[in-house]
Amino acid sequence: MSKLLVISGDNVGSNMGGVGVRNWELAYALSNHNDVTLAVPESTDIKSERVNILPFKLEGGDLRSVAQKSDVIILHGFVLHFHPYLAELNIPIAVDLYVP
Repeated sequence: MSKLLVISGDNVGSNMGGVGVRNWELAYALSNHNDVTLAVPESTDIKSERVNILPFKLEGGDLRSVAQKSDVIILHGFVLHFHPYLAELNIPIAVDLYVP
């Protein structure tokens, strides 16, 4: 079972828009066969027994420790703007280029 880190740059919760919904559904679907952590900006009111939810600061936060334990990182393109160190970790990154 692979360890996946999905990083959302948008709110994930009961009142979320397109990017948040996309990240939640992606993480949930991938959790069928993987150990998935979904990093969400600030906080969320969503709970899941299948997906590990990790609140973080989009600007100024540090996901290095959880990323280093992951086999693959999946994120939306602009997350790398705030967390450029992710590209230097020698971990495969899948960038979702979805544009609402």
